[in-house]
Amino acid sequence: MQSYAQASEFKKLRPLLEQIFDDHQCTLAEFNARSITAILNYLDIRCELISSSEFAPETRGLQRSDRLISITKKLGSSTYINSLGGKDLYDKAYFRSRDIELQFLDPKIPVFPDGIRKGQEMNFSMIDTLIWNGVQETKQILKNHSLT
Repeated sequence: MQSYAQASEFKKLRPLLEQIFDDHQCTLAEFNARSITAILNYLDIRCELISSSEFAPETRGLQRSDRLISITKKLGSSTYINSLGGKDLYDKAYFRSRDIELQFLDPKIPVFPDGIRKGQEMNFSMIDTLIWNGVQETKQILKNHSLT
């Protein structure tokens, strides 16, 4: 946390960070779920989070594309949106052949205008984004994207 000491929002976010990193006895999946929930609450973003292992346990063991297609259909959707990094993992034609449209979320990442990171893309974690930008600007960053 020392590397964030100069960030303008660090003091405001310290309780959130302590909440996220407090429990060292959890699994990685539990940590991820807890951190995502904490950040969504902090940003006042309301949505339902569903554990795929609880919602669709029958998909365990399927190849990853087939698992996502099965879960998407079980949710009653015909579109699956993945992060941009998934372009190397998933094939749009494969999804299309199974009646699912695969799209990738392409964030429009701003560049730090000044300070110690001037000129660097703000392509970091949500925690990093919040610490350096605050809640309102982070919400604006999250809205600035396209689907490809």
